[in-house]
Amino acid sequence: MSFRRRGSRLTLVIILSVLILGGLAAIYMLLTAPIQAKKEAGDRAIAGATVMPGSGTPTPAGGTSKVLADYVVEGDQLFLQGKVDEALSSYADALAKDANNARAYAHWAKILVSRNQTAEGLEKARKAVELDANNAENQAILSFAYDWSGDYSKAIEAAQRATQLAPTYAPAYGYLAEALADAGQQQKAVDTGKKAVELDSKNADVHRSYGYVLQSVGNFQVSEQEYLKAIELQPKASYLRLSLAGLYRRMGRTDAAIIEFQKVIEAEPSNPQGYEGIGRTYYDQAKYDEAISFFKKATEVDPNRASTFSYLGWSYYRQEKYDLAIPYLQQAVKLEPKRAGEYAGLGMSLYMTGKYNEARDAFNKALAIDPNSELAKTGLKRLGAR
Repeated sequence: MSFRRRGSRLTLVIILSVLILGGLAAIYMLLTAPIQAKKEAGDRAIAGATVMPGSGTPTPAGGTSKVLADYVVEGDQLFLQGKVDEALSSYADALAKDANNARAYAHWAKILVSRNQTAEGLEKARKAVELDANNAENQAILSFAYDWSGDYSKAIEAAQRATQLAPTYAPAYGYLAEALADAGQQQKAVDTGKKAVELDSKNADVHRSYGYVLQSVGNFQVSEQEYLKAIELQPKASYLRLSLAGLYRRMGRTDAAIIEFQKVIEAEPSNPQGYEGIGRTYYDQAKYDEAISFFKKATEVDPNRASTFSYLGWSYYRQEKYDLAIPYLQQAVKLEPKRAGEYAGLGMSLYMTGKYNEARDAFNKALAIDPNSELAKTGLKRLGAR
């Protein structure tokens, strides 16, 4: 968060008056009121940007009295402490008091996206920009939401708007680098990620973004270093540890991955990503029974997470337990109807259990979403050969 120094004699008089009156709560309100500062020489404040925890900019601590802005400040502090659910509640309180609080929408959106609740996160990020389109942080978080929702072109556009609004705002370059990597522009992504780190080496999000870019180009060793730097800067942020765990899983360092996912579970028992992460690690090793156990725990924590139901279905599918795969794949496409792969897997499971008409319908739905689905094409060929 950024603050503007007020050096006028009048302001000093006001502050001294407050001190004389002994209004400690008033001092807290004065110091923590959200002020969008203009960048001055030697100052790390960003024009038009209020910075989410993880930036390296100190978050104000203070008393317990609340004004409207304090709910967002409280949410940010709780987020830094790893109390994510409580942070979300504080942002909700801020919006209950003021439905036009763009900052609350933006910070809430970032947490939701980091938890892979991308649809809701994108909605809130869009609302933040609708309320304040000239805020660089809002645009940057919108880029983050678009990227994790798979809309890379819009992610790039939003990040570029953020860099135009605040040319030295490091997270905007970090999110831009991620989107470029996902869009297949690897070299540009690496260069942009490096620039983000150069702009602010104390920003946990910037190191995570750069680590992701390096991971995407196969530079796992340096990617690990970047993730570790991010965790060092913000040790209680589970989404940073999830990135490291995901890297270890991809590297085949399964024991290390499980350790990191377990730390996420310990820190955030209500976050399904830790359980799903361990399940995916076992799934990669074809240890399907162990995987199923953790996937089921994830569905208990979050019964609306399509990816977990998808993995459950595929786990049973790999075991050729097609009758057990069917309900989980059906739930996955019910929650997210655009999942072509799950429709294809559902179709094949239905085919293997003799439900040919239902199988044909599932294959056709898969091909309507993805005309190149080989599994769906194979399924229809088998049906045609009957």
